[in-house]
Amino acid sequence: MGGQTKDAPHATTAHRRVHRPQSSLRLGLTLYSGRGRFFLELRIYVQITRPIVAVIEADAAARRLLRSLLSSLDAEIQDYDSAESYLAAERETLGCVITDVWLPGMSGLELLRRLRADETSPPVIVVGEETDVRAAVDAMREGAADFIEKQHMDVAIMRRVAYLLDRTH
Repeated sequence: MGGQTKDAPHATTAHRRVHRPQSSLRLGLTLYSGRGRFFLELRIYVQITRPIVAVIEADAAARRLLRSLLSSLDAEIQDYDSAESYLAAERETLGCVITDVWLPGMSGLELLRRLRADETSPPVIVVGEETDVRAAVDAMREGAADFIEKQHMDVAIMRRVAYLLDRTH
């Protein structure tokens, strides 16, 4: 297959699993007559979708961990293996983006800068190592909603994402 193996996907190939449980409410409006009488029927179609959280992490095990940590939230989790695959994917309105500082190709900080250039960008949480003090400072200066150390991710990430989703929706 063009020199690619199953374990090494192309940099722009989106690695995302999408689960979209949705509910819908259907009502409508119809006007008709019969034998001199008019009948009115009201129908409204509403589709309710959950907020989307994009997880951008090169390490598959870390992506699985983040998905697991966020699974109890009422949100749709989409995961990507690189910033480029995230940018190449069709993006709907997002509730939140979680990105690692160190990604292959475009870094998490470069992605943050690019997203912040757009006025309608979602809140971005940057995840990094405890020793990434400089990256943490840069992320906060660039407008990140938060910087969370990977060592403390299991405690902080779900609470922070839930807070951001409540504020954006």
